[in-house]
Amino acid sequence: MAKNTELETLRSQVVALTADVAALKAKQPPEPKNLTLDDLKVYGHQRAKLPPPDESWLPSWQECADLALIVEKSYPYLVTRSDAWLVQFRRALLALGNTNRASEPNNQEWGRWIGEWLEDHLIWDGVGRGPFLAAIAASGDIVFSGFGERDALQGIVPKAGLAQRYNGTSPDKMAWKKVLSEKRLTGEAAAAAEGVNRFPGRHENPRSSVQMLPQYDRK
Repeated sequence: MAKNTELETLRSQVVALTADVAALKAKQPPEPKNLTLDDLKVYGHQRAKLPPPDESWLPSWQECADLALIVEKSYPYLVTRSDAWLVQFRRALLALGNTNRASEPNNQEWGRWIGEWLEDHLIWDGVGRGPFLAAIAASGDIVFSGFGERDALQGIVPKAGLAQRYNGTSPDKMAWKKVLSEKRLTGEAAAAAEGVNRFPGRHENPRSSVQMLPQYDRK
């Protein structure tokens, strides 16, 4: 009888040890395996996927061309009559339609803000200086100054009434229609005077003159 009791005790101990061993094995990490290409992942900064911007308010391609002609009358050096220029011009209008306005023209880093907005919306092709400044002039609700070619020669920095995100007032996306209907730029302001005569041209330099050479009889 005593032997049976000891045997049962041993069996119980074996069962308990077996359960302990199984629990320990369950806690052990899996055996290492050779990595494959499927196991590799690339980590890094990824931009949030924003919904496509609303383009329903944008002028048509023909209206963009008409706006460009209005800008060309005042600032011909900004406009290039090509399809590539027109694509950038319309792209700039789209970005400007999602940028707040400031009451006074400034030369803050609004070019960088526009670039960041385009990148956030996965528009990577960018916008050139000419189409960008022309889009500011054609937007209709942006005060701007210093866009003339002579302004650039005199060292006047272009300024525009644009505000960084969360500042300023909301844009009037349809203000371009007023520019188109009136056939004139509605946001022009006098250029800032601080840059004038920093780089005077020939006509502004009092010591510069042109004298006609005498005509000689070569017979």
